[in-house]
Amino acid sequence: MYPYVRYIRRDFGDIYDYQGNDEIFENFTIFLETSVEYSIDRSKPLCRRSFDAHGLVYARLDLNTMIASNEINDEKLLIDKLWDMGIGLTDLAGKCTTSDAQQSTNFYTSNGSKYTVEDEVLVQNILKSVNLFAMLSLPDYATNDEIKCEFNRIDNQLKTKWNLISKGVTARDKLNTFYEQFMNE
Repeated sequence: MYPYVRYIRRDFGDIYDYQGNDEIFENFTIFLETSVEYSIDRSKPLCRRSFDAHGLVYARLDLNTMIASNEINDEKLLIDKLWDMGIGLTDLAGKCTTSDAQQSTNFYTSNGSKYTVEDEVLVQNILKSVNLFAMLSLPDYATNDEIKCEFNRIDNQLKTKWNLISKGVTARDKLNTFYEQFMNE
């Protein structure tokens, strides 16, 4: 019937409609989904699963109905609100996604800068840790050289990314404080 179609995708998940009273978000729909892609074999006829994003959840916004149904006078306000909502949806989708699927995730900021899920994991680990060894993912018996080496590795990896990642600056300050205290003992 459609000889040029080789793949089809099926999205599974939940759909949320905005129920608040902010007119900018009227008719705003959020899709929290996971996908399965099937390849079409015309010689049989058969559909085979070729890509399964099992464990990967993504959040998608349907802006068409929102923009078509609202008269938006302040475009910058709309862009800022959508950006903030996108950050929130990325966080929500990340919490619903398995760690295996997250390994392939890249995050992009509004200015086009990029950081990886590994960078995000480092920041989150620093924030939830209570001592320098845990922040650096080192055993309690690590030597000063091992501590210095791991501290420098993390600092180099995140050097230009600390301020891109949510709470990255807080994590950097916490890590630096614990590192300086440890080295001064």
